[in-house]
Amino acid sequence: PKLVSGHFLSDWNNRSTAELFDWILKSMPENAPNTLKEEEVASVIAYMFQRNNMPAGKQDLPIARDALGQITILATKP
Repeated sequence: PKLVSGHFLSDWNNRSTAELFDWILKSMPENAPNTLKEEEVASVIAYMFQRNNMPAGKQDLPIARDALGQITILATKP
């Protein structure tokens, strides 16, 4: 529940996708933190964005930190 709707958007509003990527990479899954591969983390984020009704991009979500750092999570459409 904390990764969908108001909880997620209020916690991550105006933060970069790179920050979210790093947080998931280090803390998930809860029973075995820091075991996901970077490609799996990107898939988790893409799924979270879909569940939060965020617009899909034309390409798969990158795993490069500099590219992820340019994607800002916004609670409202710009």
